Amino acid sequence: MESLTEITIPAGEGAPATPAVAILPRGAERGVVVIHEIFGRQPEIDRAALRLAAAGYAAVAPDLFAARGKASASGRSGRATSRSMCSTRATRSSPTESPA
Repeated sequence: MESLTEITIPAGEGAPATPAVAILPRGAERGVVVIHEIFGRQPEIDRAALRLAAAGYAAVAPDLFAARGKASASGRSGRATSRSMCSTRATRSSPTESPA
């Protein structure tokens, strides 16, 4: 069985590239993009890409939080990102604030 390969997805206009893992099984004619949850790319996402490859699909799993400087392999920063996003949303939409 093939293994996951670390790749970099280039971005345009000075934007940072996105790290990802990819797998291309022999004879694959179709492919999928595996998108992670709010906690970033976790080992389960890598296992999902491997399962899809075993079924004959090429798969790529980008780490969408990496461009923001959030390492997601441990899940800690993804959870921190989640908390930060939730608290920012709560602050912006506080029902006690009156419109200016």
